[in-house]
Amino acid sequence: MPALLDKELNPQLRRRDVSATFTVTRAEETPFVSMVKKGPRPKATLYEWLMKVRHSPSDNAVADGVDVVDGDVINNEANKKPLQGRVQKGRVAFGVSDMAEELGEEYGVSGGLLADNRVDALVLAKENMEVTCLKTGDSQAHIDNSNPMKMRGLCSFIRTANPSDPDLPIPAIGLAPSGNILTGQSTAAAVTEEEILDVLQSIATAARQMKTVHVFASPAMRRQISGWLKFTPESSGNVLVRRFNNDVEKGKGTEITLTVDRMTCDFGKFFLHTHFSLPSGVHAVIVDMDMVSLRQVRTPKLTKLEYRGGKNTEFFEYITGLEVSNPRCHGKITT
Repeated sequence: MPALLDKELNPQLRRRDVSATFTVTRAEETPFVSMVKKGPRPKATLYEWLMKVRHSPSDNAVADGVDVVDGDVINNEANKKPLQGRVQKGRVAFGVSDMAEELGEEYGVSGGLLADNRVDALVLAKENMEVTCLKTGDSQAHIDNSNPMKMRGLCSFIRTANPSDPDLPIPAIGLAPSGNILTGQSTAAAVTEEEILDVLQSIATAARQMKTVHVFASPAMRRQISGWLKFTPESSGNVLVRRFNNDVEKGKGTEITLTVDRMTCDFGKFFLHTHFSLPSGVHAVIVDMDMVSLRQVRTPKLTKLEYRGGKNTEFFEYITGLEVSNPRCHGKITT
């Protein structure tokens, strides 16, 4: 009988060599929710916070001996307005049948299929909260089961005017100046350094103070900003600037640095964070983290449903809201 060759082994009997763990294709991403401060728990599905603007100064002169008249008297009642928000409930449900849990042993899974699904469901719940907080979508009252209550996302709070018939319109004193929003940028590559400085100038002017803001930028936007280390616009073309600001060009190093994490300008500082899940059409969101807070009712909570003989069903459920204390202190760059 001839020797048994490897190719002749019965594949049904052969043991497989499979790694003991999975390689996850991407990291969890919740930079905004992780960084934002946590505000007080809302006591109702509709919650409010107060905003007040200052009087506008003027050149004031009074003649000697003239008494105060009614026309001289002012009050600040018109300068005070409430802003409103709604909470939003989210859920991620998952299930595994009893037979799959008991007999469905898989490579790379330890602790059972239900536990494996539980881990991924929790990550999804937290990433859902990130998307909800940053979205361009507006708030919505509870209409029916097909139209549940929704919260307003940060990118929707940053608006220069209310749309027609809006839910919970933003008072005029809370609307962002037009300079806070850079629109019409078909790609991130179209955004210039001066345009970003214009947005920061508008934010600082609205607040009347230097600001420290955090910029959540798309990968393309980060690359565009980092590109300013290589070239800068000049009247007759581009002038190479790397030779002036990089050690490798000066013969002092072997590494070229092509990333920008922080910028300091005449209007404050901004820190850059790459974000891979910004709303569609948004290149960057400029956020004053002191002027926004997460109003959580319930962090992702695990609930196990009654087992009725078919499957084990569990779900993570969360209820959260967003308070944008001063919408005038934020900006965005969009298509």
